[in-house]
Amino acid sequence: MMPCCLRFGITLLLAVLVTEVWTQNPPLGSVRTECQGSVMMMMLDKSFVGKYFRINVIDNKGAIVSLSPRLAAQCGYSLTVDFLGNAKVLASVVSCFAQNTNETYKLTVQISVFSNSAMTSASSYVQSMTCRYSPWAEREILCERNYMEVSVRRGVPLIEPNFVQDDPDWSLAYPEATAADNSIWKIVFHLPANRKTTMTVAQAMTNGYGINTTPTRILVRAAYNSTESQPQVIQTVPMAVLRSTTFYKQRWMVMMVDTAVTCPTDGTAFTEQMITWSVPRVLPPLVPTPQITTLDVQMGVDGRKLDPATIHNRDYKLDVGPQLITVKIPVGADGGYYKSHVLDNTYVISYSIEPMLEHTWQDGPEKTKYTVLHPITTPFMPRPPVVTNNTVPKARVFNVTLGTFLPDVELVKIIVGPETLTLPEANLKGYNVQEHVFPNGSKTYTLQVPFEDPNVKQKVTPPDTRTYILPLTYLLNIVPENTPFTHPAVVEAVLKDIIPPTVTGYCDGAAFYTMVTYGNMGRNWIPFVGSRELGGNLLALYKYNANSTNFWMTVPYNSVDATYEVISSSGIRSRLDLTLKDIGTMVVVADFSLSCSFPTKMIDCFTNGTMAALAVKVESVPSLSPSQLTLRDPSCRPLQSDAINAVFYFNVNSCGTTRRFDNNLLTYENEVLFTSYRLRVACHYLVNDTKVVQFLY
Repeated sequence: MMPCCLRFGITLLLAVLVTEVWTQNPPLGSVRTECQGSVMMMMLDKSFVGKYFRINVIDNKGAIVSLSPRLAAQCGYSLTVDFLGNAKVLASVVSCFAQNTNETYKLTVQISVFSNSAMTSASSYVQSMTCRYSPWAEREILCERNYMEVSVRRGVPLIEPNFVQDDPDWSLAYPEATAADNSIWKIVFHLPANRKTTMTVAQAMTNGYGINTTPTRILVRAAYNSTESQPQVIQTVPMAVLRSTTFYKQRWMVMMVDTAVTCPTDGTAFTEQMITWSVPRVLPPLVPTPQITTLDVQMGVDGRKLDPATIHNRDYKLDVGPQLITVKIPVGADGGYYKSHVLDNTYVISYSIEPMLEHTWQDGPEKTKYTVLHPITTPFMPRPPVVTNNTVPKARVFNVTLGTFLPDVELVKIIVGPETLTLPEANLKGYNVQEHVFPNGSKTYTLQVPFEDPNVKQKVTPPDTRTYILPLTYLLNIVPENTPFTHPAVVEAVLKDIIPPTVTGYCDGAAFYTMVTYGNMGRNWIPFVGSRELGGNLLALYKYNANSTNFWMTVPYNSVDATYEVISSSGIRSRLDLTLKDIGTMVVVADFSLSCSFPTKMIDCFTNGTMAALAVKVESVPSLSPSQLTLRDPSCRPLQSDAINAVFYFNVNSCGTTRRFDNNLLTYENEVLFTSYRLRVACHYLVNDTKVVQFLY
């Protein structure tokens, strides 16, 4: 039976709410139980508990006890929730409120399920489980994620002939033991520099320690960060060490039990491919000599021991060395799971696994079973999502894949241009958003958007190429934590699908005739004739006509917008330049030139001895002003002139005109001159000529 003072200590510490216990059982299959050695496990399905639930323990009187984190560590309970939302409750078989009947242990819990974060309107269920654990080793140590526990057999053995005083802790505790009152349990904590702290059981429990007795065992439990726990490095492994002696004083006897416990607080190392976890094989705080006999070493995952075949198939490695027991687990191996996270809006993942080690050794006649449950999570590994552009431009539909994600990531919305759309809204709009799940549970998302969608931007690269631009932002969420993050992307597709405008034309003896066909971009350009924009009065001047696909016009060869290339005595070669410029950028999208020769009388020779000459401005002398032209005699200037033409009228005996005889031909010559301009003009007259005339009376 438990001493009265020990029971009283528990009563002082707990806030116990006595209430009516519901007898409703959980839905079938929603709760599974397992006995894992000295640990009892309940697994609660996420579809049953949802996001909001609470676990309470029911003691043997039907009282409901709410487990705070401090009380859970003190009483031997832990609760975890995996990345899918499934919950797992672990309890030591000698935890507070577990009922012990001949090494058969029964635990009853109340599961309260809530529909909202305010934790109101609960549905309550009761779940019990029973485990048998026997036989016990003389000393058993359990290193759980939130507490360390030691239980020691408390029977009084016979005195052996070779008995020696082999542990100084006994002598340190002995003065307190002999001075203690009769019929009282106390615990002495041994601290560095031979310091010590002595507490009654009630005091220790008030300070967060768990102390209990069964008919055959004494139990001490402590959180890793308890006041009397000391950090220590053993064989490079950081450990938490609690060195204590528990004793009971009767009038004629003092019974002292070594209740020291030490558990690893780390010991893991990581590479991109491998997790290495080490535990010291020999623990000096627990054994008086480094010489121990290892009886058995087993490893497991999630509290379940694994056989050698399973260890081999999963590529685990278990190595028992003289100093360290080492476990190696490949990152991503069976038995663990990946989890998604967000770090500075960047998608990262981690890999978690819960290995265990059970080391049974013997030092002297006693056996120790040392069990470590050691959850391991790797550091964050960046996995930025990759946007893959699978677009076939000729299909005129963007085909984009985003991934790869773990199963706990969901795509919530997409932003296309200025629009934010849920997935159903996007599909109704014709975007075709789909989730694709692979056999290993990973997933990707595909998105299809037509090129013609209003949210798709376009950039034209003359003459015939168009770039379609799809601006995207993916809004994603990690469940069950509801952690949002975004991933922006810009997807482009290049397609030669532009039919540019075309210009055709021809000439007759007096004008240019041109026609412009718009192409498939519409009239997104401005026409220029020569250097002037085609508009205003020019439209009427050039007889402009247009319809939805073309425009055409007529430009006289001597228009100011035409360019004279070459002149001769018999005519002029003139050119019309027609340019189409982008309406926004003024980049030339089409350039057309039409050059023709037009018969033109440039010189007139009159019988009265006068000459007339037409001089025109040509392309090769762009700075020429026709009014500046003269004949050989600089005083002989044009009779009339404009921006293009100059007309001279002069007598053959003036303005520096020369003459010469060639047999029967008299030639008068002069020149129209400027700095870099020279035009020869000449008239030819017959000196003697005979004409035959027929006449009748």
